[in-house]
Amino acid sequence: MGKIVLLDFVDGDFDNGFTVKLRIETEGDRIWIGDAKGRLSGCQNILSNYKDWQSRYLARVAPMRSGVRIAVTFLVSLSAKAQLQTKS
Repeated sequence: MGKIVLLDFVDGDFDNGFTVKLRIETEGDRIWIGDAKGRLSGCQNILSNYKDWQSRYLARVAPMRSGVRIAVTFLVSLSAKAQLQTKS
């Protein structure tokens, strides 16, 4: 049976890094296997790197996967959070 890995960004920013919680569950019945807390180091250009990767991916791979929706929700929420911080 497969595993699902959930990464929860608790707090932080791209400059100083993020406090994160990791949770591992079984796929399907979603039984808890384990969890951990940790820290991801800062990376100021992660947003631009992600946007570059996304545009390359969409140009090359997405046309071959028509009808498949790909959601990267944590990066979308990080992107929104970063934009709010830069406007403050």
